[in-house]
Amino acid sequence: MACDTVRQFFTGKTCRQPRGRRAPSPSRIRHSSASVSWPATPSLESARRGPPPPPPSPAARGGRLDGLAPEQPRPSLAAARARMARNTWTALPWRDAALVEEEERAKQTFRAPCTRWRYELACHFTLPTPPPSTSTPPSSPALPSPLPSPPLPIPSRRTEPHPFRKERRRAMGAFARKEHQFLSELGLAPRNLGSFACGAWGGSGPVVNSTSPANNQVIAEVVEASVNDYEDGMRACFDASKSWMAIPAPKRGEIVRQIGDALRAKLHHLGRLVSLEMGKILPEGIGEVQEIIDMCDYAVGLSRQLNGSIIPSERPNHMMMEVWNPLGVVGVITAFNFPCAVLGWNACIALVCGNCVVWKGAPTTPLITIAMTKIVASVLEKNNLPGAIFTAFCGGTEIGQAIAVDTRIPLVSFTGSTRAGLMVQQQVNARFGKCLLELSGNNAIIVMDDADIQLAVRSVLFAAVGTAGQRCTTCRRLILHESIYQTFLDQLVEVYKQVRIGHPLEKGTLLGPLHTPTSKENFLKGIQTIKSQGGTILFGGSAIESEGNFVQPTIVEISASAPVVKEELFGPVLYVMKFQVAYSQYYVFILFYLFCLL
Repeated sequence: MACDTVRQFFTGKTCRQPRGRRAPSPSRIRHSSASVSWPATPSLESARRGPPPPPPSPAARGGRLDGLAPEQPRPSLAAARARMARNTWTALPWRDAALVEEEERAKQTFRAPCTRWRYELACHFTLPTPPPSTSTPPSSPALPSPLPSPPLPIPSRRTEPHPFRKERRRAMGAFARKEHQFLSELGLAPRNLGSFACGAWGGSGPVVNSTSPANNQVIAEVVEASVNDYEDGMRACFDASKSWMAIPAPKRGEIVRQIGDALRAKLHHLGRLVSLEMGKILPEGIGEVQEIIDMCDYAVGLSRQLNGSIIPSERPNHMMMEVWNPLGVVGVITAFNFPCAVLGWNACIALVCGNCVVWKGAPTTPLITIAMTKIVASVLEKNNLPGAIFTAFCGGTEIGQAIAVDTRIPLVSFTGSTRAGLMVQQQVNARFGKCLLELSGNNAIIVMDDADIQLAVRSVLFAAVGTAGQRCTTCRRLILHESIYQTFLDQLVEVYKQVRIGHPLEKGTLLGPLHTPTSKENFLKGIQTIKSQGGTILFGGSAIESEGNFVQPTIVEISASAPVVKEELFGPVLYVMKFQVAYSQYYVFILFYLFCLL
């Protein structure tokens, strides 16, 4: 607006106003033939210049706002500068001349000269010393000298932007893409708050970026929760548990049914988000959301089956009745590979049984945590229930440790690695709490000599390649009978060659990327370890050069005694081994298998 005043005063042209701003009114502008006073906005320049001179009379202005006679033409900017250079005391002061020059620089720098704060930012500089005058100036009030101050840099368009601004622009670019419009449908924005506590969104922790494993580009920013946010939310959740457990179980089941319906309405949007942020292919992403919907339906039926036993008493005309009481608050810590389904297995049952839920999602899938929580929170709000019944946090290990040691949480469900699960178990057991652990796996498929080879090959392919091998149920060891070993292996290599690797949202993709660049590095380190322990790479074994975290599905022929076989390599790596069984041993094996089933 100050720049618009300069243009009107010197050129007579009106600067085009941005949408939503109005032109400055004459009452907010003071003019005289000797000086210009800007609108009363506090700034560094106003402190240097001192109080403005009194406004001139209308006669002194000559009937015009610019102080010129009615018949006198308005001077151009160059003429005004020459006029100020000739007489800096009778015309504009030398300080205003410098401001005019800086105004031109501001117009070139910011492309929006009508924005006041941008113009004032450009005017925060050290003023030059006025040139010495040889003539004696006329008598006039003494002008205040400028206050000394260190020079402040004037931003330029060519200056390298701050890295946070870079990431924010990338996040806003991701939302602008047509294929990512579903993010807005889920209530997500370029910047999101990652703490849902006390029924409101907040967050005072660090700002993290959610990236897509397919290209490692930023999807959105998330403000994580801090330990203080956790404490506030946990206090409200513990208080809400008293009112939630007082609601009858069938009515709690009705709330869970509505949550399932709300998830069903967002099925495809949530499935696409799982594929985009986690990296699994779209059919798996939609299937995972469908799994939590099925758990909601199962929990609804369970809400009318929470019955106990009736036990006869030793006293006449008396009986004893068994009643199941809620625990209060259940903590759920989920992993990145199943960010939705694991929550459903725990939260749906916990809510129906009368427990509140405190959920900490994986730190690398915060958008899924936020989207799921928004859906659950909308159902609670529609039913006039406290939002603290379902509390969620996006954060790292500090939030997980707070849940593990919190005595207000009698049951903690953890999904993750064996090393982390052992730490959680020790912390929970130290306070005599309960644990539900779902940890690592090293699963094997044994194929006998009379098996259907074609059916077995398809089963092994899905078990070893699905979710890029990032499941605790992934098949990592294939044990083949020696009579079918080579035939089975040849067919397996042929189907591995047909696996399509690509973006998880593209139709026809069978193998998506690994979740993080660190996972890709661990995969390559694991391949080197396999080779050092005598393993032979039959297929794959390398990374794919791309922006994403893509690797080749790998088949390794290795001895069963190799130490690497006993470890879990979280990736699409399949160890192949052979065995032979005599007939007597064969029947013993069948009897032992049947005994295990019993």
